[in-house]
Amino acid sequence: MPVALCWLFLTLAVFLASAGISIMKATQSVWPVAGMLVMYAMAILSYYFRSKAVQKIPVGVAYAVFEAAGLILVALVGVLALNEPLSALRAGAMLLLLLGAWLLHRGTDAGREG
Repeated sequence: MPVALCWLFLTLAVFLASAGISIMKATQSVWPVAGMLVMYAMAILSYYFRSKAVQKIPVGVAYAVFEAAGLILVALVGVLALNEPLSALRAGAMLLLLLGAWLLHRGTDAGREG
């Protein structure tokens, strides 16, 4: 399996998990059970795609990228769709998450090759 395909799988995993959490939050007051079921289904799919991603991406890198990108995506959904505040501290934390994931990737053989 090509490495690029594994990165696509990891990207899908991030979007599925983030969308599931966002849908659960957005529907909690109107359709709480339906929102939870959607979130669970998307989490299961996310785990499936993460399992495919780690076939060629080191597990530590995949997990760091998944968590960093997921946290940032969910925070941005909160800011843009749910009217949550974006403070300078939160923005700085997002930048540090990206930096940490990038540094971890650069510290692996996979990061030095590409």
